[in-house]
Amino acid sequence: MRETKNIYAAVAILTLFTLAGFFLIFNSLGALRGDVENMKLALYFKEQKTQENVASSTDVAVTTSTIQIEKETNSDSPVEKSDPGIEIPTAIIFESSSTVALLPQTTVTVTIESAIKYADGSIAINIRAFTDRATSYAAFDPKSVIQILNLDGDNQKASSITGKFDSIPPKSASSGTLNFEGLSGRNSMIFQIGTGEMMRFYEFDFIKKTYQETVVG
Repeated sequence: MRETKNIYAAVAILTLFTLAGFFLIFNSLGALRGDVENMKLALYFKEQKTQENVASSTDVAVTTSTIQIEKETNSDSPVEKSDPGIEIPTAIIFESSSTVALLPQTTVTVTIESAIKYADGSIAINIRAFTDRATSYAAFDPKSVIQILNLDGDNQKASSITGKFDSIPPKSASSGTLNFEGLSGRNSMIFQIGTGEMMRFYEFDFIKKTYQETVVG
């Protein structure tokens, strides 16, 4: 009788160990299944991120290419001349107000870097405009503040201008050239710089390659 009880007890213990083993195996399989699912999700998100990065890189490349094309298409660079011309380096600095095309108006600092007279009678005035005091985009009209003085009538304005001055970013600078035509018979002239109380006059002599401030009137 005691042996039968011992057998039953051994069977019960063996059954418990077997059930415990199955339970542990089941839990291990569940954990493994969870790890597999997590790995699949990680791979999925990694693939999605890779695709987004590739798409983003493609967009940047396309945008850069578009900007480059636009820059080349809308370039305002002056056409190179075979004639080197007679160049007078200058250090003229003055201040002018931006135009009402973009508000609020601001003070623009302008430097005249050089003046070049060519054999065909044209003159190029190379300038740079600084919006160091601006808080937003500013517009500037160089034609209205740099003119050739004419004591017998209206001043001569530039016939054309290269460079972008209609939308200068704040605290930035824009370079360009004012082109004057029909001056083949003149080797000296007076430029009117600025407007109003800030108006000044400079006489340029392309024979001596000099310039100086002068008084008119």
